[in-house]
Amino acid sequence: MRADGYFEVTDPEKGVIKGDTLQCGHCGRHFAVRPGSGTKRGWCLKCMKVTCGGPDCVECTPFEKRLEAWEIREKLRCR
Repeated sequence: MRADGYFEVTDPEKGVIKGDTLQCGHCGRHFAVRPGSGTKRGWCLKCMKVTCGGPDCVECTPFEKRLEAWEIREKLRCR
């Protein structure tokens, strides 16, 4: 799997910490890739994208669909 992003953090005690990130296909959040960390992530078989494992990302609502719904709500609110 190809990384969606990269991070670099300077910690006074540990030095420079570098790593790759993936982007959740449902909420759009980026999270650090840490193989073997035991953090529960997911893979959506409906949209075929990685998910962050958050409670809002259990149901398949791709990020673009959420944005479209938000835009519709905003248009209706501004009328």
